[in-house]
Formats: sequence, structure tokens, C-alpha cells
Amino acid sequence: SSIKVYKICALIRKVVHLESTASVLKIIEIYCTGELLRQVQSAKLFNDNKAFVDMKLTAAPGTDHHSASASLCLCYGPKFLSKVSDPTLRGWAEELHGLWKSLGRKVNNPQLHSMIYVPNPVIVPGGRFKEFYYWDSYWVLNGLLLSEMTDTAKGMIQNFLYMVNRYGFVPNGGRVYYERRSQPPFLCLMVESYYEATKDAEFIREAFPTLEKEYDFWMQNQTIGKDDSGQNTGTFGDTSTSSILPVELNALLYRNELLLASFSRILGDEAKALEYERAAAARLKGVESVFWDAEKGAWFDYNLLRSARHPAFYPTNLSPLWARCHSQPGMGQLALQYLRGSGGLDYPNGIPTSLVNSGQQWDLPNAWPPLQHMVIEGTGRVRISGWYRSDALQESCSANISSPICPCLFLSLSLSLSLSLSGLSQLDSTDGKELAFDLAQRWIRTNWLAYVKYKAMFEKVNTFIISVVEISICKKSLFFT
Repeated sequence: SSIKVYKICALIRKVVHLESTASVLKIIEIYCTGELLRQVQSAKLFNDNKAFVDMKLTAAPGTDHHSASASLCLCYGPKFLSKVSDPTLRGWAEELHGLWKSLGRKVNNPQLHSMIYVPNPVIVPGGRFKEFYYWDSYWVLNGLLLSEMTDTAKGMIQNFLYMVNRYGFVPNGGRVYYERRSQPPFLCLMVESYYEATKDAEFIREAFPTLEKEYDFWMQNQTIGKDDSGQNTGTFGDTSTSSILPVELNALLYRNELLLASFSRILGDEAKALEYERAAAARLKGVESVFWDAEKGAWFDYNLLRSARHPAFYPTNLSPLWARCHSQPGMGQLALQYLRGSGGLDYPNGIPTSLVNSGQQWDLPNAWPPLQHMVIEGTGRVRISGWYRSDALQESCSANISSPICPCLFLSLSLSLSLSLSGLSQLDSTDGKELAFDLAQRWIRTNWLAYVKYKAMFEKVNTFIISVVEISICKKSLFFT
């Protein structure tokens, strides 16, 4: 009878639900908490602790959760390629553009591995990193937009919105063992980039409630880990991170608040726009009173235990320039003087993450793409008479300068190299512009040398490796204008 059929269907649904719940719990036990994990890691069966937890289960034959490259619609002959006049460099850009297809992934059968399910394809770093990462995706997304792959870019943003609605925040990366921590909140900036490329106001309407939810998470949760700064292993992590107020996180939250105000106006909500502008004004006041050191000419992390600013050099000391978190024109001029005297410019192929050679990856001698981008874009806005936001610079940097993970680490940077440098060279001659242009030249030249030698892109650059002689030779033969 129909009643019996209904009862059978209800029973099946219940069993399926229980099996699904049990599968999730089993996955967590295997990859996060169980005895198997403890035994494997204690025995040091692998050279890398990440190796085992990234392995796929073999329980279901025929499953291929890394086969989504066909889901990506690669744009052949994007417009930016025609703006690269040098044929050698254009060929390099074409090769990098072609990497998108090989880096696309789709999460299928999440019950069989440690991947976090998201509904749309993602772009992964490559190499041993087969999952997406949060703040890295900001640069990846801008590269996608430059490559005119707007559908893929939109899908990635929708993935992050999905995770905010599921967890209340965006996890650090796309694995279940990242579910208890996040990275700096770049989701608002991703939506900004997508809107600038598409003018899709309806998407802002769709995303806005979730963007507010993520902002509320950052405002309400006070638990601090060293990943909150983005610098996950460096001398910053040797301190008591719960007592450190990071300048870059506050500068980024300031930019989030201004974007939420802008989005509110696009949606016609003036009252909410004013609310977020007031929050931004309060944060700006706090940033300048707590982090700004007028004598040194830069912003510094604040140590609550010592009631003092942390005086060490980090590129993030200039993050308020990039985030436009400043009020006085003279701050930019002082920041340029600070950078020139800091020792951070003493390396021919990039600004190191710190000047402490600790052996950690977020210290000397390593230079990371996101920090290069922040310094280049920030210093490029400084001029002797004050601040500017040049249309040429805004257009050239709208694709952003780099993607931070191998092998597409520098993909966005390399794809936009012609636009970025030509945009800077078109601006009025100023100290800030000239410094930004020089830094961009160094960074692109370094990555070009590495690509020519190894036919690969890397997640970070060792500032000690490439010699001044090699840089000098390259400078004579390749000048990016």
C-alpha cells in the first residue's frame, strides 16, 4: 500500500542520514583525532606531516575527487595578452594563462577524504597543495578576472559564502583539519574585485548578508592564533600571539568596513552605509593612535604585555598604505623614508618577510607574493604633494600582482606584468611611483629568471639565491615597460 511505501521511504531516508553522519564522524576520526592518525604521525612514516592527512581513502573504487578541470571554461586569447608587446614575455604569459585548466578541482565524494565540500570548482595551488586556501584565493581570483574567467571567479566566491553560512567564517583552507581557524578576511575584497569587473549589483545583493556575517565573526570572536596575521610560521609565532595586536589585520578590517559601506549604498541602504563608515572612522582613529609611530614613520604591531609597539621590520608595517587606512598626506612620505632605511630594500629580488633569519618560512630570506603586492600598490600611491588614486594604477592593479602558492604562485602577477608596470610608468614622476616601479621590476625579473631556469613557478622566493650578477644580466636584456 501507499502507507507501506511511505514508511519504507522514510526508513531509507533515516538510514541514509545516519550513514552520512557516521561517514562524517569517521572522516574526522581518521584525519583529525583518531588513534590511526596518532600512530601514523608518531611513527613518522612520511617526511611531511601533511602527507597522510591529505591522502584519499581507497574504500570506494573509481572515485576521482580531483577531476574537475573540464568544469573550467578557459578563455582563449584574453585581452590582456595583446597588451604585452614583447613576444617572449607574451609567450610566458600565455603559458601561465594555460595553467588554469590544470589547477581546477571539484570536490566529489567528500566522505572519502579530508577535503571540505564546496559546490563549485576551485583553483588549487598545485604541487603537494591539492586544496584551496582562503586569503591566497584573493590573488587567484583577480588573476581569473584578468583572464576573463568570470564564471569561475564567481563560483569561487560562492564557495566562500557557502562556508561562511556553514561555519560562520571561512576556514583557513579546504581540509577538515582547517575547520577551527581562519585567515585574514579577504572575502569582501573578492566581491569588490568581481563587481569592478562585472558591475553585477545583483550578486552584491546575494552576497551582502553573508559578508556581514563574516564581519560579525571577526568583531565578536577574540581567540587569536598566529595564522590571524597570515604569517603562519615565523618569529611572530614565537611570541604570545594573544597579546599582539596585528596592524595588517586591523588595516584589512578597515577596508572591509569601507567596502560594506559602499555595498550598502549600491543596495540603497544609506543608514547602514553610515553605520559602517562610522565603524571605519573609529578603527582609523584607533590604528593611528595605537600602531602609528610618527618618529619612525610607519605602523607597528602592538604588544599588550609590554605596552609598546613591536619595532621589528615587516612588510606589513606598510599595510595601511595598501588598505588606504590613513588620514594625513605626510604619513605616506614618512613611510617611504622608513622603508628606505629599514633594510628591507637591500635585496635585489624581493622584500623579505622579516630581517630575522630564523629558519622559519615567514622570515628572512623568504619573500612572499602577497606582501610584495601590498607594498608595491601601497607605495605606488604616495606622492610628494600627498595621496592619489590614479586611474592608471587602479586599472593596472585591479588584477593584482600575484598568487601566493606554487605553481600558480605568481600567476596573477605574471599575467598582469605588462599592465602593472606600464600603469606605474604612466604616472607623474614621484618617489612613491618610482619605488613601486622598481620593486615591481625586481619581483617580475626574479620570477622570470626562475621560470627560465626551472620552467616552474614557486610559492616563495629565497632572496639570497639569485645573484646580483644574474639580475644585472637580466636587467640589460629584459626591461619590462
